[in-house]
Amino acid sequence: MVAYLALFIGYAWFTRALVEDIREDTERLATLYARALSVTSAEDAQLLLFEEVIQSFPYPVILTDELGNPTAFKNLDLDIESETGPWSPADRLALRQEAARMDRIADPYPVLDESGVVIQRIHVTEAGTITLLRYLPYIQALGLAAIGLIAFWLIRYNLRVQRGQIWVAMARESAHQLGTPISSLYGWVELLKAERTAAVPAGTGSDDDRREVDTDAALAAMEQDLDRLTKVANRFELIGRNPQLAPLDLRAVVRDLEEYCRARLPRRGRTIRLTTAYEPAPVVEANRTLLEWALENLVKNAVDALQATGGEISLRVARGPAPGTAMVEISDDGPGVPWALRKRIFETGVSTKPQGWGVGLSLARRIIEENHGGSLELVASEPGAGTTFRVTLAASGEGEAERS
Repeated sequence: MVAYLALFIGYAWFTRALVEDIREDTERLATLYARALSVTSAEDAQLLLFEEVIQSFPYPVILTDELGNPTAFKNLDLDIESETGPWSPADRLALRQEAARMDRIADPYPVLDESGVVIQRIHVTEAGTITLLRYLPYIQALGLAAIGLIAFWLIRYNLRVQRGQIWVAMARESAHQLGTPISSLYGWVELLKAERTAAVPAGTGSDDDRREVDTDAALAAMEQDLDRLTKVANRFELIGRNPQLAPLDLRAVVRDLEEYCRARLPRRGRTIRLTTAYEPAPVVEANRTLLEWALENLVKNAVDALQATGGEISLRVARGPAPGTAMVEISDDGPGVPWALRKRIFETGVSTKPQGWGVGLSLARRIIEENHGGSLELVASEPGAGTTFRVTLAASGEGEAERS
């Protein structure tokens, strides 16, 4: 904004200086002609001056006698055919009115005879080009302001649309996150109801014994689902806040993620395999709840890419590409990201799936970059050869995690 204001002031000053130079040239030329007529007595000499100077005069000019009657004009758009007369009374009136208008802008230049008596006056005004130059900076400033307002409105509108997309995507993501444990809880409740009403064959033990065994298993599974619901609630609670960061071993986080994902990978039809590699890596500063969410979204994205074909997902923890960093790479051997989407893959609403809502990758990048100051990038993606995403985080300064 300051640079734009300085540019406008400089441009306005330059234009004003240019206008003043042109006006000074006009005044000098008119003054020179007036003095030349004052010292030239011969009528032929005056006619020569008129033809050589006034005819080539680049600005609007009217010559009048000592009584104010017009005698000649140049560069006026008054629909008068002859510039030197004779004129009709209406033409003379129009020229007198125009001369009076010129006098309100600049005083006329008198032509004196040898005794100092005014015998003629030169009425000059600035050309339309000078007027345009005078107001051009302000016209351009108004135009730029209008363009700026339109751009501001478009940006606000775009942000409003993106915000709406984010809210819709987050609502769908929350429903997706909560759906699995809730469905599981409903299943266990129905199972307990069925066990409660089912008859027990003779000789197989009491109803209480059988129910106790089934209830213990159900309670353990329901406890896992409740833990999952609590974790989901904590994730959404941390969105939009500055989360508390603490030293964290990336390998421990990925091991928990591996355990969670292995139990949920497809085992029938087109199977998906999960491989891991845990290399030495420094401890990082991170929020475990949010980091798990981001990595889980990346793994889910890989699972979705392999749903139709099956394949392999690889998780790798290692030192980062830059000193003092650690990284997690999530790779799959799926169809890859289309070229048309690679630059927009992290935008909200962009998805390679026909029914996808495109929030997983954008949410993961927000968590990694805004909450942790790290980076999430698409490092490789070839058609038919798979995709690799890399999460890079800065080390906490507490050394390297212990080998295990």
